[in-house]
Amino acid sequence: MILENADAVEDDKLGYTINGLLMSDFVTPAWFDPKSPAGAKLDYLGHVARPLEILPGGYISYQDAAGNWQQVFANNSPVGRHANGPAAGSRLAKRQAPRGEWKRSTAV
Repeated sequence: MILENADAVEDDKLGYTINGLLMSDFVTPAWFDPKSPAGAKLDYLGHVARPLEILPGGYISYQDAAGNWQQVFANNSPVGRHANGPAAGSRLAKRQAPRGEWKRSTAV
């Protein structure tokens, strides 16, 4: 089982900066529990309104009953049928770029 804590709130517009570097918002353990009580802190910055909510620009990965990995975006569409694809320049778009288009980080 994987518990990715930043994918559901991944959009750069939802992030924050530390020393000029963009950081992703992230969900808390309460986000993964559909029975989390009202008022539970679901993500670091307070963007999420209910457990398991995927915000625009975010997605989740899960393994279905047959053992296949799936991705669902905020509009509930699987990645293979996502009408517009990920936003240009988003981290997800960069991850989905063909390997020959990957760019080495210039971070020190």
